[in-house]
Formats: sequence, C-alpha cells, structure tokens
Amino acid sequence: MTEKTAPTRSMSKSCYLSGPMRGKPLFNFPAFDAAAKNLRAQGWAVFNPAEADRSRGFDPATDKAHDTAFYMGVDLPEVCKCDCVITLPGWEKSEGCDIEFTVARKLKKPIFSYETGWELSAHTSQPRYIETWVKKRLTTKFDVARGIIPVVFEEPASLTKPAPSTQGVITDCALRIPQRDDRNPKDLLGALKPCLNLIPPVFLILVAKVMELGAKKYSPYNWRAKKVLGSIYLAAAMRHILSYQDGEDNDPESGTNHLAHAAACMGIMLDAAANDCLVDDRPIKGKAAEVIRQLTVKQSQGNV
Repeated sequence: MTEKTAPTRSMSKSCYLSGPMRGKPLFNFPAFDAAAKNLRAQGWAVFNPAEADRSRGFDPATDKAHDTAFYMGVDLPEVCKCDCVITLPGWEKSEGCDIEFTVARKLKKPIFSYETGWELSAHTSQPRYIETWVKKRLTTKFDVARGIIPVVFEEPASLTKPAPSTQGVITDCALRIPQRDDRNPKDLLGALKPCLNLIPPVFLILVAKVMELGAKKYSPYNWRAKKVLGSIYLAAAMRHILSYQDGEDNDPESGTNHLAHAAACMGIMLDAAANDCLVDDRPIKGKAAEVIRQLTVKQSQGNV
C-alpha cells in the first residue's frame, strides 16, 4: 500500500498575482497582500509583486515608482515560472498587467479573475473555472501510480462561480498576440502597442472625407489653435445621428454618411481634450448613466 505524499511546493498550485498599482493608494499593496494571504490559505504558492517590492526596500507610502521596464525585468521571469496568473480588479487599465498577460498567453498560461474565478478569455473555446482547471491539471501532472497523490482543494469562497457571459468574447490582450510560433522579436514589442489595424478601413476613409471638408472650410486642426466648446461638437454629432436614425443616410452638403460626420465630431473632441484645447462645458453631472443601468437591470430581470 502506497502512502500519500505530503504536499510540497512542487505539488502546489502556483500563481502570479497580477493587478494595477500605479494611481492606487499605497500602490494597491493592501489589496495584493489580502489576496495573497487568502490564496495561500487555500493552498496556493503565490508570487506577490508587492512583497517583492518591499523586499527591495520600496515603501509605498513614501517612495516613487520606477518605470515599467524596471518592474517587468523583475516580474516577468516569475510569470514564466508560475502555473497561472490570477489578477485583481482594475487590470483593464494597467500597462503592467497588459504586458504580463501577453507573456502569460504566449506561454499558454491561463489568466483567472480573482473576483469571479473565471478565465479571462481562453485558448480553448470555452472559459474555464479556476478550480476545475486546477483539479484537472493536478490529476494529470503527477504520477499517481508511483504514489504521488495530487492535492485537491475546495472551491475558495472568495472566488464565486457566476454563470459566465464571455463565450465568443476575445479580450484586448488576446487580440495583441500573433498566432505564430516563428514570431520575430519585433512582434513581441509591437503586440504591446495600440492595435491600430483593428480600426475598420471604411471608417477611416469616410471620416477622412469629412475631415477634408472641414479643413477646407475652417483650416486643418483649427481646434488646436483656439480652444473649442465641447457642446458645439456634441450637438453637431447628435444632429447627424438623429438625421441618420430618422432615415437620411448621407449629409446633403458632403454626400458622406451622417455617421462619418458624427465620428469626425467625436474625433475632434478627443483630440482637443488630449491637447488641452477642449472646453468642458457640460452641465452639472446628472443621473442619466445611473438611470440607464437601473433600467437595464430591470429589463433583464423582466426577461427572465
């Protein structure tokens, strides 16, 4: 009769704990520490970047952060060593998370949400739940015939199991990955930059026609020369959208689709805002977004 082998680090499920830091109070260290403590209590071997930073003498209360390249040089090797990545809320806007996710996906390592336990996008057609993946991995990873018994863990209470709604959805990080094994090193860097190739060509062509008309009338990039009122462009965009909604496809003056005119208005507003040339003259903040969310929830409940 073979005795069960006591769990060792090599038999543990290991994870790299990812999440946003910059712009968060105390660089989000409290959230990292709480998650690491919880995961370790459930049997995980956790690499916690907050702990690594503190071990180098970094004080989140007083010190300034290094650039992203410095931290990636330290953290990416740990991504390579782990079984999977578990990420904290807010990863969507984190440059560091984006880079970590790209490396993890290149190495076919799954990335799970700490909040839900579901995989963020998948190499398989269906997203996986974290504990289902763990049990399958540990069952196949060790040789039971030789007496090495895999450790099976209960589903952690912190990782609830809602019904996934991600079927067919590809996340931003997945889109950045060239699906090739003979990739050039340039691909790895280029994949981290904005995916301009995802903008539909017809969109660019039609908006360019509208911008050309505006340049002839008012001069190119006139909104950068003098600040512009956001309400002017917002109202213009709404007029074009309403005209399209009410059955008119093309603007009578330009002959170009009303939607292209609306998109041009939004583009000018975004560029003006980025160049500090947009006067934000919106009214005092109201409840429209909140009402939309409330009505959406009521509508979905009513359809059940």
